[in-house]
Amino acid sequence: MKILFLIPGKISKECKDLTQKYAKRISFYSNFDIKEIKPAKLREHLQKAKKQYKIFLLDERGKEFTSYDFADFILKHIENSQNICFVLGEDYGFDDDLKQEFKDKIALSKLTIQHDLASVLFLEALYRAFAILSNSKYHK
Repeated sequence: MKILFLIPGKISKECKDLTQKYAKRISFYSNFDIKEIKPAKLREHLQKAKKQYKIFLLDERGKEFTSYDFADFILKHIENSQNICFVLGEDYGFDDDLKQEFKDKIALSKLTIQHDLASVLFLEALYRAFAILSNSKYHK
């Protein structure tokens, strides 16, 4: 299974250090890639990605998970050998056309979270899911 995380826009240096830290940790468990892309190119990247990946938009109106539920969600995709692409919303979220086309959404919180912080929050949640699945001390 491969996991791709698309981030439209640039991440600040402070948050980039943390995203790289978590990306390295996640890569221990899965084939994982992060791509910072130009917001204007998001639709193009999604059209290309949907040929290989199941797409999930990170949106505050999406499905909410506990850490254990998210770990089960990841495990289900591992067991089905299904590649996953998670997409961070732009500064002002996703346009309505993208939300219509890509209906699968995951919420990090009902709160609106600043773009840079949302990337770190998501990566920590993904790493925690793998830690739960591997029975790591990280989650205990």
